[in-house]
Amino acid sequence: MSTLRVPSTLAVGTYDFEVTAHNRAGSSPPQNFTLTVNGRPPVITSGVAFTAAEGIGGNFPLTATGTPPITFTVPGAPSGVSIVGNNLVVDATAAAGTYDFLLVATNVAASTTRSFRLTVTPKPTWAISHPTQLTWGPARVGYSQGTTNSNMGWQQVNVWNIGNQPTGVINAALSGDVGAFNWNSGQVGQLASIGAGGNRHYNWIVPRTGLAIGTYTATVTFFNGNIAAQTLTLSFTVTA
Repeated sequence: MSTLRVPSTLAVGTYDFEVTAHNRAGSSPPQNFTLTVNGRPPVITSGVAFTAAEGIGGNFPLTATGTPPITFTVPGAPSGVSIVGNNLVVDATAAAGTYDFLLVATNVAASTTRSFRLTVTPKPTWAISHPTQLTWGPARVGYSQGTTNSNMGWQQVNVWNIGNQPTGVINAALSGDVGAFNWNSGQVGQLASIGAGGNRHYNWIVPRTGLAIGTYTATVTFFNGNIAAQTLTLSFTVTA
């Protein structure tokens, strides 16, 4: 008995040829023979989930076994998602959200489908919110400090994190009539980093006692490398 051996490198296709049997007595008449080489269906071997950041995007390599060439498609993918070569490409324009769609691998033999989940996290934002102006008085010469949150008392300064990232250390610089106001921390300088999720840093401020007749104005400027400079104006008037 003889065996027809087909090499693993033989390309997909249909091959027609003749087969002749030989022995000591002679040779048989040729017989027509058809060999069909089918491809191996694709099997997706890359992961089924990917996370990218809004405004940044990313690439996810796609892999599959099976007879080459293998192509990929992503029916149902959101805007900003495409296939480039063997990569799932998330453009920077893709909106934040969680998206479920199909990943399809296709070759000459078949198509294979898997569910795929893409998570696009919100674009990192750094932002703070705070009062823009605090006013005391008018007070007469010889005034004394009042109760908390009164016209002459300590007023609370809340600095809220309204972004989705920790703020980092915030610089707080005081300019103008700097000697006319007291902070409970002693002086303006740096505020500790404020965590994301609606957290805040707070402080208290009050005019100093013993000031002469006049209007005193100072500006607190909050800033760091992530946050554009923002100001809080302080104003206090002393009358006769």
